[in-house]
Amino acid sequence: MAISKDEIREVALLARLEMDDAELEKFTGQLQNILDFASMLNELDIENVEPTFHAVPMKNVFQIGRAHV
Repeated sequence: MAISKDEIREVALLARLEMDDAELEKFTGQLQNILDFASMLNELDIENVEPTFHAVPMKNVFQIGRAHV
């Protein structure tokens, strides 16, 4: 997925950021690198990978020791 300077310019306008041509060039390249990396993730085989909601087990500390009413 390629991104253009015009798209970066539009996002900057919506975010109310002022960018000169050098910054537009720099950020276009950086965002393109990020998008290229993200597209590589689409190539991973995740058929047998279980979804993970949290990296570590979570407990609701407000439920522990709560008196039943």
